[in-house]
Amino acid sequence: MKTNITLKKKRVMLYFIESAANIMANEGVDQLTIRNVSERAGYNSATLYNYFDNFDELKEWASIYCITDYLSECCDILAQRIDSLDNLMEIWLTYCRYAFQNPQLYSYIFFSSQSSNIQRNLKIVSEAFPDWLHRDLRNERIEKFVNGPNTEVRSLYLVELCIQDGYFKEEDKIDINNIAGILTAGLLQELYAKGELVNQEMIEAALEKFKKYFGQYIAAKRIR
Repeated sequence: MKTNITLKKKRVMLYFIESAANIMANEGVDQLTIRNVSERAGYNSATLYNYFDNFDELKEWASIYCITDYLSECCDILAQRIDSLDNLMEIWLTYCRYAFQNPQLYSYIFFSSQSSNIQRNLKIVSEAFPDWLHRDLRNERIEKFVNGPNTEVRSLYLVELCIQDGYFKEEDKIDINNIAGILTAGLLQELYAKGELVNQEMIEAALEKFKKYFGQYIAAKRIR
């Protein structure tokens, strides 16, 4: 998909993207079909293929649309230029806050067989629809974070900033990054398995677990 899209084409694409994102976020990814997306967008199914290469591409773009609030909040944190160690914890907690509210959606976007395709398109989508993130990607830290090809690379960049500031040893960066990923994936899976039984109390408990265990781990790895 090219990023030099006319305003008229963007407008129609957005109808499809918003319709698909709404279904994914509120009804579930498995409820997404060409027919129901097209109907809600106000077009017939054949029209979709005038704007997207295939249905999978629409799902990928809609997935990114679903996480723009999360990414925008991360950009806000990076734009404030606060302490790199605080950034690391706060951005992971931001991810947890969004993901734990919708485990099924975030599991699909970040931990499914489609995750690499979705995240690989993030740079393309942010260039085609720069207003989605409401941020200037010329900011080096924001640009490197947003345009990372996957979660692992984006979060590793945050750890590397901490290393530059003297918080951790270079040799520990992979372990620190992996622990954060393992903790969030495990807690997310626990909530996903509970399905509709998940409530705010469970979400808050999961957030506290992450903050406690990741906080303890990075405290043990600190060198200053």
